[in-house]
Amino acid sequence: MDAVETEVLLQRVGIKDAVEWGRGRTLNEIWHASPSGKLLLKLALEAGVERRRVLGALCACVRLTLKYTQVEGPQYEPLDTPCVPIALELAEAWARGAPGVELDAVRAMSVEAHDAASLVDCMESYGRTPYPPGAVHATFAVAFLLDAVGVEDVGECSNHLGNSFSYAEVATAAQHGHSEESRREFRETCARVVRDFIRAEDVAMAVATSRR
Repeated sequence: MDAVETEVLLQRVGIKDAVEWGRGRTLNEIWHASPSGKLLLKLALEAGVERRRVLGALCACVRLTLKYTQVEGPQYEPLDTPCVPIALELAEAWARGAPGVELDAVRAMSVEAHDAASLVDCMESYGRTPYPPGAVHATFAVAFLLDAVGVEDVGECSNHLGNSFSYAEVATAAQHGHSEESRREFRETCARVVRDFIRAEDVAMAVATSRR
């Protein structure tokens, strides 16, 4: 895809800074130079890359923060319960196309994940429960990931995808004093993760297929 076609795709994604940054670049140049995993995920989704591949890449990004939900001591439930890791494993299984993993199961688990995230958010905010830095945000990252899997509309999926990625980024930053450097490193790490799942050629082919 040339620079003009790529700019149109970037505009459809709707990230203003990305449009300005990508102006004059081809898709291949953007795909290999972008420091933002979120941008690459949204580009692939908007282009029409298979949903399972896009959300499988998001699963891999969110999994980087799962360790922040692990806490010591049974007094810190529900983050000690398996809801969060099981929810992520279910999304990963769906992304792999595992037999028997249906969207209804993912949607049901997304309700549980959001309930868990809301509860720990209240416990941290009002109950003064001393969760580790980033634990609550990591839980929300998983919950919104399941939301992204469970919806059919591309726009809704993109919104949930963005929320999931943003919560994962904040969870990582919280472990490092909310430094901008830690945010940047997370975005760059996720960009590499996404490129392991999806190639620029896959994005270009998806765009070409959608035009037929």
